[in-house]
Amino acid sequence: EQDENFRFVKVLGDTFSADHFPEGDFIGKTRWESDAIGVSPEQWAAHRALLESHQTFRNLEFQRQSANGEMRWVSIGGMPIYDAEGNFCGYRGVGTDITEQKRREDETQRLAFYDTLTGLPNRRLLLDRLAQAMVASGRSQKHGALLFIDLDNFKDLNDTMGHDVGDQLLERVANRLVTCIRQGDTVARFGGDEFVVMLEDLHADLTAASDQVKTVSEKILATLNLPFELLGKTHYSTPSIGIACFAAKLTGLTNCSSALTWQCTKPNRPAATRCAFLTLKCRRL
Repeated sequence: EQDENFRFVKVLGDTFSADHFPEGDFIGKTRWESDAIGVSPEQWAAHRALLESHQTFRNLEFQRQSANGEMRWVSIGGMPIYDAEGNFCGYRGVGTDITEQKRREDETQRLAFYDTLTGLPNRRLLLDRLAQAMVASGRSQKHGALLFIDLDNFKDLNDTMGHDVGDQLLERVANRLVTCIRQGDTVARFGGDEFVVMLEDLHADLTAASDQVKTVSEKILATLNLPFELLGKTHYSTPSIGIACFAAKLTGLTNCSSALTWQCTKPNRPAATRCAFLTLKCRRL
């Protein structure tokens, strides 16, 4: 409960127990003085305006650090209270611990946008990031690139050593790919043994951008060509990389959704090269 100046005068209930948020952390303070985390100055200003106009509010969500150091999510709702003469006396409300709900929401988000095996962004999240990258490229006039990576003879490994070993290889490949890119670039699992690396903020000149992409591609090839230890056995995986640069748009594609539904026709190249710019044909999945 709060007084007419929005300072706490009483705090009751399990949510605000000594194990979570001791009463002493609140009494005499306004809510915005009580160490709430995750509320922007603009959101606080909107909340204060609501209180000053004596309106009911609901679902004000923020985090606080509990007495045992754990971060907890809380949702608050309140309504104004008046005395017998109709004078405004403050607010009375309810706070609910929604930490478990937030965890379930985070897990749902993770399943929707991240690959369950490798933890990498999935196709859906990659499409979202590609759309954003193309908009950014249009503003900056800088290039980006997509590197389509697949593991040669992965099916043979699955067939001879089993899917558990195949999954282990995919996890190791994902971990190595992440070490090859800059912060702000993306590694995604496209499906099966296919991965996509998206590079952003490359040179505005296409030739210079292509050289940057080649440098990254060679680093990826060298990293993935190192041996993998799988169930006590040494395994070598030879990847192939197809490269497509983009600026504000991708030539021959009508929208970014089709950008990741290409049928990639890899040009003939020496087996040792394993890296080439692609000839692309659109195909709807």
